[in-house]
Amino acid sequence: DQTRPDLSFGANSCARRVASATVADLSFANTVVQAAHQNRDAAIVFPRGVVMIDRAMILGWGDSSFANMEGVKSQCGYYICLANDPGFASGGDFRKSLALCWASTTIKRVVRATLAAEAYASTEVIEACHWIRQVLTELRHFDANGRRPLRSLEDRSLQTCRINAYSDAHNLTQTVGKDTGAVQDKRLRIVVTMLRDSTAPPQNTTLEWVPTWKMVADALTKIMDTGVLRAAAAAGRPRRRRAAQSATGQPGQRRWGEDTARRPRRPP
Repeated sequence: DQTRPDLSFGANSCARRVASATVADLSFANTVVQAAHQNRDAAIVFPRGVVMIDRAMILGWGDSSFANMEGVKSQCGYYICLANDPGFASGGDFRKSLALCWASTTIKRVVRATLAAEAYASTEVIEACHWIRQVLTELRHFDANGRRPLRSLEDRSLQTCRINAYSDAHNLTQTVGKDTGAVQDKRLRIVVTMLRDSTAPPQNTTLEWVPTWKMVADALTKIMDTGVLRAAAAAGRPRRRRAAQSATGQPGQRRWGEDTARRPRRPP
């Protein structure tokens, strides 16, 4: 997307309504602009020296929202970064990572269940990660004479660059490791098989489960708080604030990646 990660969903939603915009769409566009003004200091930062490209891993978060768009379509999004140690970024500390790409788009096919939507989102992020890995391999092993066979570059990329993909759909990560007969939807079986092939041992790619509150791409699929995305793009850490007190007067738990930014509302 040619915009900041925290504005991607709003920009994508507005772009789809250009041909048949209504007053409600204009109101929604204004709230997106207001959110941009409120977070005008948000930036995309590329810190120097925090990632060694020769030892870098590709980390990608893919998420979806089932049937939340017009025409019973589902929205999916992904965020990809480089890091030497996946433990920092997956734990919410993006100070040792480099943002690479992100996207917020509608799943072209009308899916029948949340599992299918999550499977498509994971497919999108893994395919994007594989493409990035190939580009990085060509940069690392550049041959000015152009005599290096493409096959050798592909084999080298599988050996030198690991990919960690993350999904908050626990049933999806379990289904990918099972036989295709566990899925009744025939089209979904194909997508699950694609994921299984993409994460097979020779591919040096894993699909891991993370809880929803650690899903970086969550705000790329719906209107919600964008503090985690802003922190990821700025190579920082999301701010934490203590939740309101409960009915018993006890302070609430600290929630990962929350902040006080206004949330624009999407028109009905």
